[in-house]
Amino acid sequence: DDCATSQGSQDQFLCRAKFVQAQVECNNAKPLQGADGVRRRRLAWGYVLDALRIATDELNRPRYDFLVYNAAVVLWDIIYPLLRDGAARYAVLPLQTLCDALEEVDDEKDLDLRVRYQRALGLCYDDAEEASLAGQCLTKAKELAQRRCTIAQEEVDASTTSLEEAAQALEAAKNARLALDDEDEVIDEEAPAPAPAADVPEDDATTATEATLDTAQ
Repeated sequence: DDCATSQGSQDQFLCRAKFVQAQVECNNAKPLQGADGVRRRRLAWGYVLDALRIATDELNRPRYDFLVYNAAVVLWDIIYPLLRDGAARYAVLPLQTLCDALEEVDDEKDLDLRVRYQRALGLCYDDAEEASLAGQCLTKAKELAQRRCTIAQEEVDASTTSLEEAAQALEAAKNARLALDDEDEVIDEEAPAPAPAADVPEDDATTATEATLDTAQ
């Protein structure tokens, strides 16, 4: 209870408790419509923003940066039903706060997530009739998408290079094996053939046997 009510340590466990509270309130908001639903979702994302304040505190960075990603996952379930005309404007605050946190962390592994959130924030600003801010969000989303494409292309190029190097190494190994086989064939050809066994004529063999017997006598 102390952890959930912010009386405990301001650490990752408090953040996790906040995420659980946010998910509970988000679930409670599902059957609600209109203003009641928005109020309940505001309560839910309030817990997420509390966790973000802890995670992005300069004393907790960068060891708590992973909690920003966790916050993004939890927040999406809360605000997604509001991303429609007439309701998206209410989600400007949590989305802007989260986008700022994601930019502060600047993790390349989260680029896809950051593109999604910038687009969603642009939709919210557009619903709030803030065309300039909406345009800035879409421009940022485009920049992040291009950055993601560049990284993906670099990964493809690196993989292609690795495959080419592997193919060259395999070809070199095959050539070395063929060279060894050729050397073995040359050695076999140059080796002298074994001398054939001498044939002893039958008469000579008989004479030699008889001479041996005579000597023995």
